[in-house]
Amino acid sequence: MVVGKELPLKIIKVREEYNQLLLIHRSVSMKLRQLQVGQVVSGTIRSIKDYGVRVYIGDLYALLPTSKMFHPSVDHPDQFFKINDHLKATIVKLDPENGQVVLEMGVSHSTQH
Repeated sequence: MVVGKELPLKIIKVREEYNQLLLIHRSVSMKLRQLQVGQVVSGTIRSIKDYGVRVYIGDLYALLPTSKMFHPSVDHPDQFFKINDHLKATIVKLDPENGQVVLEMGVSHSTQH
């Protein structure tokens, strides 16, 4: 619990119509700035949705959208990926201001069960 503690956070988006406030930890913001478009990163799949998979790359999360996977015939990412699979992918979009990293498959993944 962090009640009464000061946290080094940065507001990156306010959506009043949804009562939403999107924050990012300053250390994550600094780590995002160390990445580059075209860089190959390794990570572990942490969640699978119909729009893509969330990949944990070190201390950050990145999105590998379904449209950027190398199997266009796959209807849903869970047909190809499983939670805790390891993969290598290329960064195709970086948005440090909004805390976003978008990946594209360029190398095959390996599973660890």
